[in-house]
Amino acid sequence: MYIGKENFFNLEDNIPEKNVCIHIEKNVNNSNNKIDAKKEYPLVILTENPSDKFIPEVAFTRRAFLISDNTIEVPLITTKSFAHNNNNLFLIEGNVGGNIKCQWGRKCPEYYYHGCIFTGYVATFKLPPTYMFSSDNLLLNTSKFIHLSSKTSNQIYSVPLYNSTSILSQNPNFVYKHFLAVFVQPIYYMSDFHVMIQFFEYWITQGATKVYIGRTSYTKDIEKIIKWYNDNKWIEIEFIEWPILPNIYRQIGAQYNKYNQQFNPNLFTFQYEAILSIYDAMYYIRSLRESKYVAVFDWDEIIVLKDNQTRTVTEFLKNQEKNSYIAWSFESRRVTLKKNYNVDKLEDVDFLYFENAKIDTKPFKRPAYQKNIYRPEFINRFHVHLIDKKLPSDKINYVINKVAEIYHLRRMPDIEKKFNQSYTNILKEKGQILTENFKSKLQQDPSITEQKTWNNYFNDITRNLENCRQNSFRESFSHKYGLCVSVEACSNYLNLTNKLDWITSKEKWIIIN
Repeated sequence: MYIGKENFFNLEDNIPEKNVCIHIEKNVNNSNNKIDAKKEYPLVILTENPSDKFIPEVAFTRRAFLISDNTIEVPLITTKSFAHNNNNLFLIEGNVGGNIKCQWGRKCPEYYYHGCIFTGYVATFKLPPTYMFSSDNLLLNTSKFIHLSSKTSNQIYSVPLYNSTSILSQNPNFVYKHFLAVFVQPIYYMSDFHVMIQFFEYWITQGATKVYIGRTSYTKDIEKIIKWYNDNKWIEIEFIEWPILPNIYRQIGAQYNKYNQQFNPNLFTFQYEAILSIYDAMYYIRSLRESKYVAVFDWDEIIVLKDNQTRTVTEFLKNQEKNSYIAWSFESRRVTLKKNYNVDKLEDVDFLYFENAKIDTKPFKRPAYQKNIYRPEFINRFHVHLIDKKLPSDKINYVINKVAEIYHLRRMPDIEKKFNQSYTNILKEKGQILTENFKSKLQQDPSITEQKTWNNYFNDITRNLENCRQNSFRESFSHKYGLCVSVEACSNYLNLTNKLDWITSKEKWIIIN
């Protein structure tokens, strides 16, 4: 199969069933952002995948979700071999086996991390009537765990259970604490406090009152910014833990050869399995029963509304409630900003660089890089970009870019297809508003300015990590896309864990074998 990079998002249903390599003739040249033909690069960052017989057959999970009276789902990060053995997991409550399928799509892994060994799956357990969880069933209020057994090891595993059934089935007139919330997929090696301030200031202007942040790792300065916004109640912030996977240790003399002592699954997992984290987070958010609409966006993305009658995302959603939409999808367009990365004092932070920005003359074609806002109660599958094809088409608003679209505020060039660009001042006023609002907050609570020097480590961390990620894709492309592009490989290559004292998620995974 031969593909160009611009077609990656159209390959969802075209991946072969077997673990074969997709042949790509094009390779990324990061020096000039062009595509070179048929040039093989040496493996500097990535490593060859081990033979199947040396891969520990384990699954990682953190929790289970009751999504209806008779259905429990358990998100798993595991191997294709483990997942295909559907009888491997057994639910003690209900005495039923699990049906393990890809978290997204018909085939795993997805195309852009086809070389990865560990990927996201969901184990679904259908309960018989005698074990159904219902609103008047005492089990719903008393059961905080389910118990899974593994026929491979004959062990029983206790897994926390969250009630993610829809509150609307019990109370159709339920009033949510938060009309609009935002979920940011897990942050890893996050150090740019400037872009985080930009994110909070933007969403506050849009009427969002809650932010859920997936937590993997970030700097102490990032922690201080988050705490400052949350403590002052400018916006409510909650972490959703997503730790890195633990190493698997094997006794010497076991069959795992050179992997018998330590096996790091993160080296063979794409971006710490961010897509499964979205599924996990959205069901967790649903269990809280506090947020009506949840936008799933990155730190450097904003929605630009082009209808003069609508000023904020909150107004946009309220105006469309009569249409009974359950999801909104927005096209994405790149914007390049001339940002000063040497700012090291909060008093000097501003967003006036939004002026005279360079913008792509057209957005990416759907579904590439589209982002979505969800009504979580009505959706059972979530993705970083895509919308579940099983949802009724009349319940999804694929917003045309004349009405609204995403502006991806790029800090550096990416490896994607390049479009013509032009200069624009469409964000000038927005930059002024964000600047004024942030300066006002500094006056309201100046205690945070007692720290005189702030470091975003843009060149040491952000730029190097992005360059490494691009070079990783280049290596994978040149080796027929058969290797796993992992954050862990870049972390090892750049020695990130030893460069700074990172704040990391301390939560643990449940290891099923």
